Amino acid sequence: MNNNVVELHPKARKSKRGFKKFLSRNFMFIVIFFFAGYIVYGIGAPMLQTKELSSEVASVEKEIALAKKQNQELQEKIDLLKTNEYVERVAREKLGFVKPGEILIMPAEIGDLKELNKETPLY
Repeated sequence: MNNNVVELHPKARKSKRGFKKFLSRNFMFIVIFFFAGYIVYGIGAPMLQTKELSSEVASVEKEIALAKKQNQELQEKIDLLKTNEYVERVAREKLGFVKPGEILIMPAEIGDLKELNKETPLY
């Protein structure tokens, strides 16, 4: 029984020695690998964040430009609505107002002509 216990330990020691040997041989490579990864992450993450923020800024700037354009168009429309010419045109076209001394003449519609023909005979 003692022999079986002794046989297991050398294998276990050998595997531990193999790992230690691997670490001692490749220690610098492992350190450089992790250091390079840290550098890449340290530089890459802020660059990615900067790119995302730049894209967001460009999108917001486009929205601002569109809002300014719409604002300009609405301001022009407000300026037009405030003019006397526009007020007069609306009063004449929509409300049927006339200036003193003018006579309002409106074209008759087809339905109005049929009723007129029934009431008064044409000679």
